[in-house]
Amino acid sequence: MKYFLAIVFIVIGNVMNAQVTDSTLNNDIDDTARASVAPLSADSLAAISNTDAILTDCVIGDSCLPDIVIFENNGNSVVSESNGENAVADYMNADEINPYKYNATTVPKGAIINIIDSGMMEYITPCVCSVNSPFGYRRWGRYYQFHPGLDLNLPYGQPARAAFDGVVRLAKLTPGYGNCVIIRHPNGLETLYGHFSALNVKPGDLVKAGDTVGFCGNTGYSFGAHLHFEIRYMGVPFNPALVVMTQKDSLKITSITIDNALFKSNTPPPPPKYKYVYHVVKKGENLSIIARKYKVSVAYLCKLNHITTKTILRPGKTLRIR
Repeated sequence: MKYFLAIVFIVIGNVMNAQVTDSTLNNDIDDTARASVAPLSADSLAAISNTDAILTDCVIGDSCLPDIVIFENNGNSVVSESNGENAVADYMNADEINPYKYNATTVPKGAIINIIDSGMMEYITPCVCSVNSPFGYRRWGRYYQFHPGLDLNLPYGQPARAAFDGVVRLAKLTPGYGNCVIIRHPNGLETLYGHFSALNVKPGDLVKAGDTVGFCGNTGYSFGAHLHFEIRYMGVPFNPALVVMTQKDSLKITSITIDNALFKSNTPPPPPKYKYVYHVVKKGENLSIIARKYKVSVAYLCKLNHITTKTILRPGKTLRIR
């Protein structure tokens, strides 16, 4: 009987150990998944922490801040720890364009961001270039397509510069932006540079305003060599033309308020209205007569109405003209 009880206790102990091991293994797997994006080195994170702020002068307290953010309010540095240490690695994610998962509607509002402070002493235009395509929705056939930045007329192979001091969060080939660089700045903003032919930085690099981050190209979703430039707050782009000039190293404003007005251009316009024109065929009319009347070609009418030049037009038939 003693031997039987001993065997039972050994079996139960092994089962419990196995459960603990499985639980530990699952936790290890979860931790590995969470840590699949390596955080910045201690030196790089220290460099960020030693600047004035990740966000500056938050006017309504922690509610307008992302998780785990060092910010400065009235000269006193404060740390929000609502999401623990993992948040530091999350917002310095080196794999995702937008690890924050906010959009223009959901992004926290209320912060006041100083464009220049002791952690970001100057602005250098990414290139002394004209703007090929502005920020906002642009007509694309019958629809509108959102353009989240400025397209700058930089020649192929020419260097593009960091606009502000910061640390490189992402530098890699992406589907839409091609070879892309994202720099996290001490005031909580990020700048994005796209379509490079070659990169000149890697994640974790500390850069100064004016440092070369890449060379102009035509990679990704692009129809010609140019520099795509964005300014983002917590992953959400807003119009850089509100803040900076591109043909000289000058700012238009020294601070911005994160509010709905800042993201006004992110709202799609109403769909374009089309006025269709139709013609009811009268006795004696043919395609040539109708085409001349509306100053279009016979081929155009045939294509629009899915008919041929040999189609018999009977009185009362409706043709679409436009």
